[in-house]
Amino acid sequence: MTRKRDLTANIAEVSAEIQPENRERIRSLRLIDDEFMTKVFEDRECTEYLIRTILDRNDLSVINVQTQARLKNLQGRDVILDIFAKDTTGKLYNIEVQRDTKGASLKRARYHGSIIDANSLNKSSDFALLSDRYIIFITETDVLDSKIQVNKLQIGSKNTGNFYDNGAYTIYVNASMTDDTPVGNLLQDMWQTEADMITSRILSDRVRYFKEDERGEATMNVLIEEMKQEARENGLAEGLTRGRKEGLNKGRKKEKKQIARSMLSEGLDSELISRVTGLTAEEIKNLIN
Repeated sequence: MTRKRDLTANIAEVSAEIQPENRERIRSLRLIDDEFMTKVFEDRECTEYLIRTILDRNDLSVINVQTQARLKNLQGRDVILDIFAKDTTGKLYNIEVQRDTKGASLKRARYHGSIIDANSLNKSSDFALLSDRYIIFITETDVLDSKIQVNKLQIGSKNTGNFYDNGAYTIYVNASMTDDTPVGNLLQDMWQTEADMITSRILSDRVRYFKEDERGEATMNVLIEEMKQEARENGLAEGLTRGRKEGLNKGRKKEKKQIARSMLSEGLDSELISRVTGLTAEEIKNLIN
């Protein structure tokens, strides 16, 4: 979700007054909640730990992280990525935490990958220079019904059974499957509301900052207030849209009745008027009366 203002510019004015409902909301947030996840994983080391654990790659080093990154598509729909990272070898990573099954569809993963590819290759560059990229969905439930904790998808042939490496990887991580493995412990940490219950030191320190440190808590308070404001504005916009539609429909109805009155004055048949205007027989009868 894109913020309309710079959060840090508002911290000072709200840090002294955090509403009880906001403080309760901050205390209840978990890493599986996307608004909290994107704040925690703004930290490069946290994102590096996340990717290393899921891919089982301790040699991987992240050099750049963006959260809520918007990638442009001049011909169609833009995408906003929860976490967008790059490592020292140029590989690209998009991590999405999705609690809604619809938001973690295979076609969404395909689209995210296509936009990342389109934005990573310069004009006239050879296709061999296209960066490897990973689309990683961390989902609350087993979206693909695979009964697998980390499901790695790759292009394969139905005819030969062989798999082919084109540098595009899609990974589904089922957050409901926690166990005593590095990935299982990471997923267990993502469900915790208290920093002391998180086994990863790097994640627990970051969560503690936003929940217990005065400045971190103020940052989350600003985020929550802006989310509330955005929700109010969206509700108002939806209300205005509904009002416009209702007004338009009333105007069209009035116009149809005026046409029907003119046709009635010419002595035309009610059935014909109904076919022309779309008014019901009862509505035309009321006009005659």
